[in-house]
Amino acid sequence: MGDPTTAVGDSEGRGDRSGDGGDDADERWYLNDQREFLLRSLADAESEHEAGDLTDEDFALLTGRDQRKLIEVEEGLSRFAPTEESFASAESAGGVGSSVAVKEVAAAVAPKMARWRLIGILASCVLIIAGVVILVDHAISPRLAGQAVSGSIIQTKEDLIEQQLQQAAIDNNNGHLSAALTLYTKVLREDPTDPTALAQSGWLEWNAGVTSGTTRLQTVGEDSERAAIKVAPSLYASHLYLGLILYNQKISNPAAAVVQFDEFLADSPPAAEVQSAASRIAGAYKAAGVAVPAVVTADLSSGTAAAG
Repeated sequence: MGDPTTAVGDSEGRGDRSGDGGDDADERWYLNDQREFLLRSLADAESEHEAGDLTDEDFALLTGRDQRKLIEVEEGLSRFAPTEESFASAESAGGVGSSVAVKEVAAAVAPKMARWRLIGILASCVLIIAGVVILVDHAISPRLAGQAVSGSIIQTKEDLIEQQLQQAAIDNNNGHLSAALTLYTKVLREDPTDPTALAQSGWLEWNAGVTSGTTRLQTVGEDSERAAIKVAPSLYASHLYLGLILYNQKISNPAAAVVQFDEFLADSPPAAEVQSAASRIAGAYKAAGVAVPAVVTADLSSGTAAAG
């Protein structure tokens, strides 16, 4: 049957903890300990993030996890009714170093204050999470020069591509060909079938290949023009560029170039574009034995008159 003295001693020890709410005191002490740990963990994470030891992504993951756990712990603490024994249980369970736990148990004497504290913590967590989301979004979202750092609407991929194309056109017109080609390449990484980026980058690459004597670049440029035509058959620029490539390549093919120039003129390009290209494409028609289109002849005449 066992030693009755030992049995009675165990029964009395358990009675102090369970029969009189000892289990609740243990759980409350455990939750307070968890709360202290989580608050310390959140403070440490914030300090490390401010010091640059934590990336924005890692900071968001760590604080998000701890904040969710903290909410659960606070909800657990709010279930307990205050008792005088709770103070002694929490103090004896934590010893000298458990002053924080004792203070948390004391705070439970005022249920209304506990509820308001929980609401305040929940609201603070929501604000912290919202701030982290905004911070991470700004850290990982690409920005063009001049784009606002904060307070702007999230930019779509289509908007970003349009801005890159506009900036590339400006760079191209100002003679910044390397910068323009870099932007066209970025657009093609976002959308490999963008016809404008294909046509413009192909023309820049072909010219770079001619200048450096690199056949591979010339081939890449010609392939880009053909790809642009396949995606957008009525894009006048790609027909013009491919025609110029075929006419000016090492082994000139004026007949094939004329086919592209006819497509160029059929795509209703702006008058300024036709006038600018007239002197460059007229030679292909003559070399192919084909009559030069009237619109090209007119532009040649007007250009000669202006020069005179």
